[in-house]
Amino acid sequence: MVYLTVRLNKDIKDGFFVFCENKGITLSSAVRLYVSEFVRRRGHITDSITPSSIARVSKEDATIGVRIERSLRDSFVDLCNNHNLPASYVVRDFMFGCVKNGAFPYGVLENGGIS
Repeated sequence: MVYLTVRLNKDIKDGFFVFCENKGITLSSAVRLYVSEFVRRRGHITDSITPSSIARVSKEDATIGVRIERSLRDSFVDLCNNHNLPASYVVRDFMFGCVKNGAFPYGVLENGGIS
């Protein structure tokens, strides 16, 4: 296991923590599920990430560290690089979207996992 570390806006981190708590899942588990789905889809869920969505969380004043299998983290980072996106942008966009929309995207948590 290694860490996937992301710097982000404290308000997004706090909002995502509360969101996850209300859904009955830890922040780390939610990020791991999303990263797994991103890798399963070979990065084909990046179409919602735009410069404006990245800019919304550009004030980086907090950090999260998520324990994750090395091979999963490496696959995730490689796929992000293939889409010319830093992995931290992809994770921040996921967290921001969950807080903004009040739901996990892409079937995360449906039927106890990713659909």
